[in-house]
Amino acid sequence: MVRTSLRQTDVPCRFGGDEMMIMLPSTNSEESKIIAKRLKERINALTLPTKYTGGEEVHISISQGIATYPMDANSTEELLEKADKALYVVKKNGRGFFAVYREVADQTHDYKKE
Repeated sequence: MVRTSLRQTDVPCRFGGDEMMIMLPSTNSEESKIIAKRLKERINALTLPTKYTGGEEVHISISQGIATYPMDANSTEELLEKADKALYVVKKNGRGFFAVYREVADQTHDYKKE
């Protein structure tokens, strides 16, 4: 689902645990939001087969933190940190959405890496 929701130039990869990172080369935050929205809608439309969930309908969601280079960060480490901070804001406010670091930076003051 992720791969088919992205462009050929985008690079999704596992970042650890249940986290993923998607690199969107030459993409600004507005373009990133379009891709994040498309990914969110497609994943929200998925339902796990009941044979794997004990007969329950289980829907899938995705929480996304977005940071862009060089607008939000000047290094790889800083870019990852800012994306993680944006993700924290999403998780703190109910999950299943996306946030751009620059738009939520004022909400990251109590950020703690989980």
